[in-house]
Amino acid sequence: SMMNGLGFKPFDLVIPFAVRKGEITGEVHMPSGKTATPEIVDNKDGTVTVRYAPTEVGLHEMHIKYMGSHIPESPLQFYVNYPNSGSVSAYGPGLVYGVANKTATFTIVTEDAGEGGLDLAIEGPSKAEISCIDNKDGTCTVTYLPTLPGDYSILVKYNDKHIPGSPFTAKITDD
Repeated sequence: SMMNGLGFKPFDLVIPFAVRKGEITGEVHMPSGKTATPEIVDNKDGTVTVRYAPTEVGLHEMHIKYMGSHIPESPLQFYVNYPNSGSVSAYGPGLVYGVANKTATFTIVTEDAGEGGLDLAIEGPSKAEISCIDNKDGTCTVTYLPTLPGDYSILVKYNDKHIPGSPFTAKITDD
């Protein structure tokens, strides 16, 4: 299991990238300035999975390179929250990356937050319909469908205040 003592959610990203020959490498730049190497798995179906188990809170930058050059999606930024901090937090691949005309998904954790208003908005090159499913366990699953490539801003507000990391920037690439 990839969970470490702090209980951070592992960061798992599936990117459409067919590895031909040569090596795909990754490097995560942590908020402290340290770097770490994510695990990269060739799924042999035209995609690779990038997996990273965070150990720090804050904004991270992920560099993914093929034969030494950034792939089109790279660099990607993602925000890591304290687990169980008693505030609303969000995590998941849809906050970071997606493919046009495919559903992107992320999770909002509200378990310890008490009653309050959650506001969601997505701004970008296309209108993206948002749906939010309450999982009845203190989380909701959010999906949206961007139809054009580009950078999308994902705003998550709780009681009219941005949650940590918001607005998130998701890079949507062409299918």
